[in-house]
Parts: sequence; structure tokens; C-alpha cells
Amino acid sequence: MPCAFDLLRLAVSAFLGQSGKGRTDLSAICADVLKGYREGLDKPRPYVLDKDHADMRAKFVASESERKKFWDKMQPKSDETPHPSLAIRASLDAALPRDAEEQMYWPRSAGVGSLGRPRWVVRAQWKGGPVVREAKALVPSAWTYARKHERTDLRIADIVNGRYRAPDPWFRLGEENLAVRRLSPNNHKIEMETLGPWLFEHDLLRAMGREIANIHLGTPSVAAGILAHIEQQPGQWLALAAEQAAECTRQDFEDWKKG
Repeated sequence: MPCAFDLLRLAVSAFLGQSGKGRTDLSAICADVLKGYREGLDKPRPYVLDKDHADMRAKFVASESERKKFWDKMQPKSDETPHPSLAIRASLDAALPRDAEEQMYWPRSAGVGSLGRPRWVVRAQWKGGPVVREAKALVPSAWTYARKHERTDLRIADIVNGRYRAPDPWFRLGEENLAVRRLSPNNHKIEMETLGPWLFEHDLLRAMGREIANIHLGTPSVAAGILAHIEQQPGQWLALAAEQAAECTRQDFEDWKKG
């Protein structure tokens, strides 16, 4: 897939995810993304909050109320839940500490990006406290089918363990293309409702652009070629592409609502 697609997706997501007054324009968003991406290509290094970005870490550490909300949510919705498949249960059990006990399993629904895929959680007791793991089914990118590629194997392990990334030590690929990860109050996605204007006021888009570079540089010896290609593009190229993509996304949404 062309490297520019990841930059385009980030810019469009940030633009469409805004709400309320004081919206940042698309050109400024693209400029921040590209600035971080160029910095990452020039000097790639893992983005570690505890080392160089303590202020950002402090922003996203779960509060006591958020911690309570998390643990309240990490319960089966009923006493009777369907049993996970053998592959899902084996993958979840393998991710738990060896002497964990009192396991409870239940299906989970979270967000809208994985609807229709099996998603299961196990909660267990370990050394006097609870631990939680989640298994989610993965599928090949639609890009492989749209372009009729022969290769449809998953490459998530290559991305997660790239040379310039700090991988999550609890993330693993289980049986049958299952992604297994740890869940905890501080292991969570950060929603746009939480970020708000902070996303645009604290160089977070620039940091995200840098992380895209870290991912792309998992493929050796591509930095110079990518940078040369970007420098050859006309001015505002990313903003113009993002404007078209944003409009197509809006139209898709309107068509979906009518259907």
C-alpha cells in the first residue's frame, strides 16, 4: 500500500472527529502530520511516554472514577454466557499468568470497528488482584482483495515489532488469527471526546505522524525514497487529497443512513 495512505487516514480522521467550535482547518492538520512524519523519517526512535513525554502520559493516566468505571464494566453481562471456542479459550489462557485462577469468560462488544468479529474477554484472579485479557479476531486488509493480491496473510506482527517501535509486551497473536492483549484501566483507546482541542494544542498530530514513520521504517532502507517522493509532491498535496477523502466519507455516511 502506498505510504501516503496512512498519512491521509490520520489527517481525515482528525478532521472529521472534531466537534463544537474552534475547529482546526484541514491544511493545518496536514501540516502537523507531515512535519512529524518528516521528523520520524529523519530521526526514527520509539515514542515512549515515560521517557520523554511525561506531560502527555499525565494527561492519559486513568483517574479513580475511570478506574472504577473500567472494573465495573469488566463483568459478564449475565450469569449465563456462551462458551468461547477452543481456539479462543486456548489463546486467552495462554496470555494469563501461569497460576491465575477463577477464570470467567464472556463475549464483548466495543466500538464499531470490529463489529461481526468474535471478541472475547477473560477475567481471572492472580496474586490477590484481577487481571483481564481480550482476544479479537483479525482479518486481512480489504486492500489485498481490492487489488487482487495473492498475499493475504496478516502483517500485524511486523508492524507491532518494527525496529523503531516499543512493542506492548502483553500483545500476542494467538491461534486462528486472534489478537490477544491485556486490558486494564490504563490500557485503553483514547477517544476524541476525551482529547477535544487538546489534540491540536499539544502537537499530538505531529507525534502521530512520527509514529507512522516508525511503522513505515520497519521496512529497511526506504526512508530516503519516501522522503524524496514527498518532496516531489506539489504544495498542499495532502490537504487536497484529504479534502476529497473527507467528502467521500461524509457521502458514504449519508448513503448508509438512507439505507
